[in-house]
Amino acid sequence: MPINIQSNIDYKKVCEELGISLDDLVSIVNQKGNIKEINSIKYTTIEVIDAFIEQLNIQKDIYSANTLNYYFSFLFRYREFLLSTNNINYINDLNEDLIMNFLVYKNISSKGTINTYKAIIRKLLCFAYEHQYLERDIRYKFKKHKYHLLPKYFSEDQVSSILELTLNRTNGYRWRAIFITLLGTGLRVSELVNLKVKDISFENQLIFTIGKGNKERYIPLFPEVKKALLHYFNLIGLDIIEENSNCYLFSKDYNTSRLKPISIRSVQYNLQQILQKLEYNNRLTVHSFRHTFAVNCLRAGMKLEYLSQILGHEDPKTTSIYTKLFPSDLRDEVISKYPIPFEKLIKEIMQE
Repeated sequence: MPINIQSNIDYKKVCEELGISLDDLVSIVNQKGNIKEINSIKYTTIEVIDAFIEQLNIQKDIYSANTLNYYFSFLFRYREFLLSTNNINYINDLNEDLIMNFLVYKNISSKGTINTYKAIIRKLLCFAYEHQYLERDIRYKFKKHKYHLLPKYFSEDQVSSILELTLNRTNGYRWRAIFITLLGTGLRVSELVNLKVKDISFENQLIFTIGKGNKERYIPLFPEVKKALLHYFNLIGLDIIEENSNCYLFSKDYNTSRLKPISIRSVQYNLQQILQKLEYNNRLTVHSFRHTFAVNCLRAGMKLEYLSQILGHEDPKTTSIYTKLFPSDLRDEVISKYPIPFEKLIKEIMQE
């Protein structure tokens, strides 16, 4: 049967250039249609999650342990939810309503947590598209929810009360050293629990840490933090501090090998117990130490770009939210109350 060609394209010329017959060209077009049909096979969300988890395990060296734990936690929980509710939806049908069903079921309402889960979903969909589980990129369905939430930080009186009650806890000396370190460095709790003795340089007054995305940075060792850590070392029996020591700074172990780091959950739990006893705002968390550090540095007159460097923020705009916490005309008044001598040291670091 002759083909009715309704096009301006000279198919005979195309066939001559390709060195094929018109029948061959028709065959290729038909094969393309078959390929499209094969690619249109629908994959369930569970199948894609399993494939994504497998790839994460293969490529785990390029992610931080904390990131992987967050990914796995969400993916396994969502997978379990789909199975328990007998919801065998397809990956190309995934949308916000389906994710909201999971969030409501798990009683998750934090906007920050929801944004984090959406980011993981976008990674999942990117993987699905790149590996041909999807015919088109549908990440646009999961936009980041914009909201403005001012950082939660401790007042001076609250810090004083927290540190006082800390000593009443089991191993209070350890918790006091932990909270002072968080307060005086701005470290994330995930960064703190992974600190090793070799990461602390008392001579150079610096702390080495690896943050989000396995990015390395140095943090100034504030005199009060240095004093607290030296006292802590003395109490646990590390009188001689070896810079090449590979043991964890804050450990579950009581011996000198200190091979097991203290857990993030343990830090969160102990602070939570103290905050409940003091009847403080339930919005205050371990992360509030980081916010308190940032606020105090800005109050002391530290430049935003230096603070961004210390906190490990890629974009100074992330750090700028702290400037909304106090009027600019109060800065000069409080400088004398927060003499944090970091700026000169940071200048030297950035010049290296």
